[in-house]
Order: sequence, then structure tokens, then C-alpha cells
Amino acid sequence: MARNIRAAGAEIDFVAIDGETVVFIEVKTRSGVGAGEPADSVDGRKEERMRRAGEAFAVRRRVSDRAMRFELVAITLDDRR
Repeated sequence: MARNIRAAGAEIDFVAIDGETVVFIEVKTRSGVGAGEPADSVDGRKEERMRRAGEAFAVRRRVSDRAMRFELVAITLDDRR
């Protein structure tokens, strides 16, 4: 549906449709385990900003009556090169 959307002071990497549900997808990548787990960078403040951005996007695209969910894709690259 969209990618790299900015709304309400946040950015969401991807927006997709899964049946009748609008899915907001955040992708976090780390190059190796030394920098910590990718999911660790998504704290309560980040979740709240993403929620506000998702709601603003849904209103703008007239899909606010649909169910919404947020997904995190966490990628750790192999640093053994």
C-alpha cells in the first residue's frame, strides 16, 4: 500500500493490507550482534510514535474503520565475513 510514510512525527517503513487489516511494518537491521538485538531499539516511545503515525495515515487514506496491527521485522546480518 505504501512505504517510508511520514506522519505525526514518525516514519513507518511499510504499510500493507492483510485481508481487511491494515498492517504497519517497521524494519530494524543490525550488522552483527555487537550492536545489540534489532528489536531492542523499539521502546515504548517508538511504539507510541508509530501508533500515532499509523492512525494519521489511516485517517488520511480513509481506512481508519479497518482493523490495524503493527509488525516488527528484526534482521541481524552475519558479521563473520
